Amino acid sequence: MKIGIIGAGASGLFAAICAARTARQLNKNVQITVYERNAVPGRKLLATGNGRCNFSNASIDGAAYHGSERLFSAVYPQFTNDDAVDFFRSVGLRSFADEAGRLYPMSRKSESVLAVLLFQCEQCGVGFRYGYDVRTVARRGQGFLLNGEEFADRLIVAAGGKASPQHGTDGSVFGILQGLGVSFTPLAPALTAIELTGFPKRLKGVRAQGQVRILTDGKCIARDRGELQFTDYGVSGIPAMTVSEAAGKNAAHAEVVLELVPEIPFRAMLNECLAFRKKFPSACVKLLLQGYLPEKLAQWLPTLADVSPEALLGDLSEGTLRGIVCKVKDLRYPVKTVKGFSFAQVTAGGVDDGAVIPETLACRKIPGLFFCGEVLDINGDCGGYNLQWAWSSGYVAGKNSVLK
Repeated sequence: MKIGIIGAGASGLFAAICAARTARQLNKNVQITVYERNAVPGRKLLATGNGRCNFSNASIDGAAYHGSERLFSAVYPQFTNDDAVDFFRSVGLRSFADEAGRLYPMSRKSESVLAVLLFQCEQCGVGFRYGYDVRTVARRGQGFLLNGEEFADRLIVAAGGKASPQHGTDGSVFGILQGLGVSFTPLAPALTAIELTGFPKRLKGVRAQGQVRILTDGKCIARDRGELQFTDYGVSGIPAMTVSEAAGKNAAHAEVVLELVPEIPFRAMLNECLAFRKKFPSACVKLLLQGYLPEKLAQWLPTLADVSPEALLGDLSEGTLRGIVCKVKDLRYPVKTVKGFSFAQVTAGGVDDGAVIPETLACRKIPGLFFCGEVLDINGDCGGYNLQWAWSSGYVAGKNSVLK
């Protein structure tokens, strides 16, 4: 039996390993070939986590995932984060969790993760065709013909979504799937930056701790907290990227609310500022705010309340100080749009649970066709969740491509 896998990314490589190991356990003669359009494997994997490869998380639950809840519930329990840690440890990769539970290789290098995956593929006899762009897939008997020349009895689609086309994932595989009659939900960029209307360009480059919320009609539909990164067009950083999918889906009616200094409640911060004014009336407003915020923000925020950053605290009323603290705790800007696929880390949408059997990731209508990774209608938050989905779905698709 010949198994073809489209895509040598995280899910494709893991599917190849799991298929080979399953075939070996069952004493089946299986030939596995991975078709990769790039000249090298794992380009997107190498870029993960700024090159450090946050490959999973110590705490996984469905709240970190978006898309088909049914797919996640059926697939993840079959290969959990503990299974991922155990697998990588068994092939020589040690890992550690940071303070947020993000799991990294001990080397802190994504090359280590790719190296052990490729070595296991080599040990399992997996073949590779690099620089091979699969443009067409047609049924041939009970199997599949790729580009009119490469035959496979079973086919696993692990070609990713549309995010990060610079790494070779441009979404063209969905045109192939559409031709085969495979349904999928609309695709949208996720884990991307948010463009805001009227956001000041002068804040470009500022980083600050804060909370970001997405409001529609006054109702909060998403929120996250952590280090915000201000750009000349809006806001980025992990919290903004986490809520970007909600912002993008509701861009015409959405508003971003930024809360700086979220650790201190409004009343407590106002009381601290009033006490500081009483103790140091000759201090300027900027100096007061620099006790909480980066200098650029401390310089700019008072102007939103029509106060000079150099104004002396002793000259300001309690109401004026209240207005400044209000700006610190509640900055609002309309969402203009979100950055597109070339900026996004992952794709929202994809092959849905109506098109696949969730427990096996086999296509409902086309026997022998399987899916894994980002091509499916599942995307996770920042923090290792998307790579965990690659391992979980790759395991299920790879194993079942041999069993079914």
